Amino acid sequence: WTGVFPLLRRELEHWRERAREIPDPVLRALALDAQRKRGNLEGAAAFAAFVPRSDRAAVVRALIAFQSAYNYLDVLAEQPYADPVAGARALHQALLDSLDPALETQSSLGPATPLVGAAQGLDRIRRVGTESQAAQPSDYYARYPRREDGGYLSGLVQTCQTALATLPSYSAVAPATRTATERIVEFQSLNLAAGQGDHEAFARWARAETPPGTDLRWWEAAAAGGSSLGVYALIAAAAAPALDASEVRAIEHAYFPWIGALHSLLDHLVDRGEDAACGQRNLIDYYASTAEEIGRASCR
Repeated sequence: WTGVFPLLRRELEHWRERAREIPDPVLRALALDAQRKRGNLEGAAAFAAFVPRSDRAAVVRALIAFQSAYNYLDVLAEQPYADPVAGARALHQALLDSLDPALETQSSLGPATPLVGAAQGLDRIRRVGTESQAAQPSDYYARYPRREDGGYLSGLVQTCQTALATLPSYSAVAPATRTATERIVEFQSLNLAAGQGDHEAFARWARAETPPGTDLRWWEAAAAGGSSLGVYALIAAAAAPALDASEVRAIEHAYFPWIGALHSLLDHLVDRGEDAACGQRNLIDYYASTAEEIGRASCR
């Protein structure tokens, strides 16, 4: 509580101020609305409690930037527009890019040095992220009708990149974080609202992602793919001075599919009424009955 949440508050204040500066009033309102999902931002930051104090500022910075982007992209993808799948994929490329520290960002950091105090480390990471704004060429809004966000989304991406570049074992977890995030992108792109199309492509993707021998229903595997918890566990693990490949595999196998599926299904359970009101499909609805829901949760 004392070592992580003061850093979290600073990050939230920083990104709230950035959101207020977005020129487009619709994007500004959506960004501020996404930031009201404080619970999952706090949940993401909580993973930093497991890392050495010297790297805690960088981990909090990366976690909050990634989850803030996820929240924002989630509300953008729910807006109606011509090609929702292609549009969502273009938008969510930002999540993949945020996990790939740009060469310009890495070179601007100079030799790796320990962070001297959480606040000082946080300021250094923010400063470097600001200096490397040219490192991000992707046009995430290419298929979206609005784009004047004042650099808000690219700022989240660059901040995450810069923070991850300071973690001693990030290279060990980078492939696993990308794989987990590729699943998130597909989940977010194919899990369409009722008015945007059917769920056949979503179901096909989920069946292909279902690990053999797990006896998971396709929507349970889809839920696992949409969870961000595995990404946060891997980022926290990257703060370890030396990380063995077997540790990375153990984290991957714990979070996908089991912890991730439970995480997303609980989220859908909480949002069931809200989703029904706004025409958004909910994964819990695929169970035949409440008894089946309870039975599947207890047997896992």
